[in-house]
Amino acid sequence: MQLSKEEIYALISEHLPQFERVGSIESLQGGNLNYVWRLRGKDQNLILKHAPPYIASNPEVPLSNNRIDFEAKALHLFESSKKLSAVSSDRVRPPRQLFYEPDRSLLVLEDIGSVPAIDSWLSNAADTTQIGTLLGHFIGLLHKTTFNDFDLHEQFNNKAIQETRNQVQYKPAADYASKIISIQNTHLEARTKALGEKLLDPGKCLVMGDLWPESILIKNESLRLIDWEFVHFGRPLQDVGHFAAHCWMQAHTSSPHQADKWKRLWFSFWNVYQQITGKLFKKLFNQEEHTFLTTHIGAEILVRTAGPFKSGYVYEPFSPTHPIIREAVKSAIQINESDITSIWDFLPA
Repeated sequence: MQLSKEEIYALISEHLPQFERVGSIESLQGGNLNYVWRLRGKDQNLILKHAPPYIASNPEVPLSNNRIDFEAKALHLFESSKKLSAVSSDRVRPPRQLFYEPDRSLLVLEDIGSVPAIDSWLSNAADTTQIGTLLGHFIGLLHKTTFNDFDLHEQFNNKAIQETRNQVQYKPAADYASKIISIQNTHLEARTKALGEKLLDPGKCLVMGDLWPESILIKNESLRLIDWEFVHFGRPLQDVGHFAAHCWMQAHTSSPHQADKWKRLWFSFWNVYQQITGKLFKKLFNQEEHTFLTTHIGAEILVRTAGPFKSGYVYEPFSPTHPIIREAVKSAIQINESDITSIWDFLPA
């Protein structure tokens, strides 16, 4: 159930007594998980996030609303003098948290303005390597700094999110594929189900968890990473693979010129990630991690082409019988058994 405007205004008056409201709350588009609004003020604007016990854009999919507890805890870690303050900078950081009301699942953040997400920004960008470098540096440093951190392991056991992902993304991945094409002689079902089970176990480092275009905002050549509800102490493949999958899907549905930008964005991210993690890279990405990295990429493509997350994203305009959907599903099956360096070999011309 959504909070009423009156309830929201009362909470803001309690926590931010100096805030002078101008106008009424405005609904914002783009996110899937929560209800998100902007409230304009005399001296500053606020972003308000309310987490219902389901996916806001897909209410039939239940989702624990304690996800916003984890986001609030994560944002707190990036504040000055806190554990992750050295990971963020003016060039790359999450938004600042202004207050959190856990009993109402309401998080209030700074408003960084109406700035484009990375997919919109990229359409007019001349070069994407700098942004890929900034993002790879941040994610690499996040994973490196939090590797085997026992305290964070205890604080960020966000198992409810992983259970939902297992039920919605990994277990049914082969079923999504079979709705589009006949799948025979593949290890898709075995691999995706095994990954879903693996991700329920304790992980290696703190993972942002939802690294897709709508979470990456560009402001004056700087990055603001929003929507940390999926943050958990988990497997680095879920950040790296997630970003790779979305770069691939954006490239698949773009012109050749734009596709090349997404490919360069991905490679600049991946190269810098490996540089930043340095000697730790082989521990973050051992053989099993490499194997399941591409399994996650394939599963993410499938849930976006033939699963419940097709709506609102790049494949939404295409019917299940459209050639581009069949191409994506075939590629997802091939990527599932490939290496991360070869996923672009399965990008249809």
